[in-house]
Order: sequence, then C-alpha cells, then structure tokens
Amino acid sequence: MEQTWINTLPIIKRFQSSQTAGTSSNATIDIENKVVRQLCGANNHEQSRFHSKHKLHYTEEIQDTCTQLIDKNAKVISQELKGTFPSLSNLYQRTKDLCVTKLDLCDVPNENMFESNKHSKCDLCKMVVDDFTDTYTRSKGSTMYLSKTHVWGHFDDACTMIQARYPKSISSRMIDMCENLLDEYEEDIADVFLKRQKNPAKQICGKKGMNVCKNQQGQWGVDKPLKSPFSFRPSLNYEL
Repeated sequence: MEQTWINTLPIIKRFQSSQTAGTSSNATIDIENKVVRQLCGANNHEQSRFHSKHKLHYTEEIQDTCTQLIDKNAKVISQELKGTFPSLSNLYQRTKDLCVTKLDLCDVPNENMFESNKHSKCDLCKMVVDDFTDTYTRSKGSTMYLSKTHVWGHFDDACTMIQARYPKSISSRMIDMCENLLDEYEEDIADVFLKRQKNPAKQICGKKGMNVCKNQQGQWGVDKPLKSPFSFRPSLNYEL
C-alpha cells in the first residue's frame, strides 16, 4: 500500500498542477493498470525496487510477496485508493483496512500499546531508529545497500513517512523525535548505518548520541508490540 501510494502521488500532483487556480474538477485514474500492476517491475524493472535489477531492490522475500499479492489482489488494492486520494496521515488506516480487514494478511495491531502518553523520549527514540532500520533492511542484499546514496537518501522523507506505518496516537510524537534526531545528529546517524554498527539504537539514543536512554539496560531493540504493525524484519536480532 505504501509503495502504491508513493507511485500514485506524482500522477495526482500532475493533475492538480494542470488545474486553473480557484477551480476544481474530478479525474478518473486507472490506478490498477497504471500503478498497481506495474509495482513488481515487469515492464519497468530499472525503476521498480520490487525487481532484482534495481540497484536498491527489495529483498527476494518482498519481491515474491509483491508478485503473489498483485496477481491475486490488484483490483482490491487499487480500490483501497478509490474516491478521494488519501493524505499521508490517512494511509496507515487505509493500509490496515486492506491488509488486516479485507485481505486478512496481517494480525490486528494492538494500538493500545501505542498510546503516546505511555512512552518516554527513550522509547520514542528507539522506535524511530527501529523504523529507520526496518526501512533500510528492505533492500538488504542489493548492490547499493547501506551505501551513501541509500543512507542519506532515506533522510529525505524518513520522518514524514512514519505516519504511514504507525497509528496517529504515536506517529506525531515519533515525527517530532525523528526531526530532532536529524536536526542534531544527522551525520552521526548516517555514520552508524554506513558502518553497519551493531545496536543502532544504543549508538543513536544512548550516551554516545542523543543520551535520552540514561537508565536503559539489556535489550536495546524495540519489543514487538511497539514495532510498526507492518514491519518487515522478522525478529529483533535481524542484523544490518
């Protein structure tokens, strides 16, 4: 869903830019054939990260899932964007509706665990770093994995895209934390991933970095209930 939204957005923006200021009109876009059925890269393999020829291609597991999912459910996926095109802040709910309710592919997320007043700055910092790690490792095994292009390129929309993967009850605080981290420690964070350091959260949130986890002991990873419901990595021990 996230990639479908990203690939559809330029089409929406081109239409919007063609409209005369102060006027409004409707447009019909064939999302199923123009976007969804092109996701896995059958006709544009150099542009699709779901295809093995892309320099930052997704893992084989994700590529296979794309093919299987699109073959069976292209129409259902495209219909989830039917009507008013969702804002980024509404994409999490649309994804949950599709993957949990309609396709029954994901477990129902325990959103009570994300109630923002329960979480410290340390929790938020670790969750943001976990989201960075999760997003990076989607391309593990590609030729440019954790290259400068990959690491620094992620920072362009790292914070805004959090709301696509987490419920509103926590995403706004995570975005604030993400922006603070990148404002103050962007080069240090990039260095952690470029060097593939173990325990990124310890390096970034601990005393060597933002120092918001002064009392942290033991596991620096994020417990499963606090990971994005749509996280890729199968375990806390999945290394860079």
